[in-house]
Amino acid sequence: MSEREQAKQIIDMLPEYKISNLLLFLKRMIYIVKSCMRTIWMIQTRKRTKPIHWKNVKRRGGLRMYKIVIKKRAKKFIDKLPRNERIRVIKAIEMLPNGEDIKKLKGHDALLRLRVGEYRIIYTVEHGELVVLVIDAGNRGEIYQRY
Repeated sequence: MSEREQAKQIIDMLPEYKISNLLLFLKRMIYIVKSCMRTIWMIQTRKRTKPIHWKNVKRRGGLRMYKIVIKKRAKKFIDKLPRNERIRVIKAIEMLPNGEDIKKLKGHDALLRLRVGEYRIIYTVEHGELVVLVIDAGNRGEIYQRY
């Protein structure tokens, strides 16, 4: 039996919802690989160093995927933003739980905040389940009054 026939047989055995989840997973992995390649290219061109190999990249943090869940309140705020700001905020959320400007919220053990320009994203991370829960989003002055 050829590899193609084996692949067709496996796909026929999977329920339809598992195939769609598999496709989403593969799309996400392609996005992550492209992002890593872009980052590696930028590092190589900036520092003029030796090429970075994949085994070194994996050692620096791996490609663990976190599921990002956005609550209704945060989604509503993000949807109201102007297009360019919305794209910027969404890209920052996609990078979670890793990010550039992240701090713990004072008075809360599990809550973290992500700064994206004048906007703040309040979220929590469940490392055991690999889930990032975006609780709220808002302007800098308003968001801290709620928490």
